[in-house]
Amino acid sequence: MNILMENYAPEVEIKIVMETIAGLIRATPVGNKGLWQRNRGKPESEWRPRNYVGGTARQSWRIDLNRQYRGKPRVAEVDPLLVLANTKLTDRIYISNPQPYMEELNNGHSLQAPAGFVEEVIGRVVQKYRGEAIL
Repeated sequence: MNILMENYAPEVEIKIVMETIAGLIRATPVGNKGLWQRNRGKPESEWRPRNYVGGTARQSWRIDLNRQYRGKPRVAEVDPLLVLANTKLTDRIYISNPQPYMEELNNGHSLQAPAGFVEEVIGRVVQKYRGEAIL
């Protein structure tokens, strides 16, 4: 789902992005391997991945300006809201999460979040600001 931000006044763009990133962070499940589909019904000794640390997906949401991040999956090293504070009127804003299992999470892999939770968050924010302060 894409939001055409060019149609919104700059102060509304910032609100939309802030609410979207905050909603995505809150909605992203924090790993509990016992709730994952691939581990259900198996003894804990067989759960995968073995060295997983919970919270990585939630911490990996990032905001980038003028280019979408395509690097290695890692936790965002800069607070997304600090990036947002440095935007200019001409900047394009990208929200992404480079973790390779984000698609699985968004498809309902965890019982902690429904399938389509990313689209659900974006849809709520878009609906809230639909028609507001359009240039």
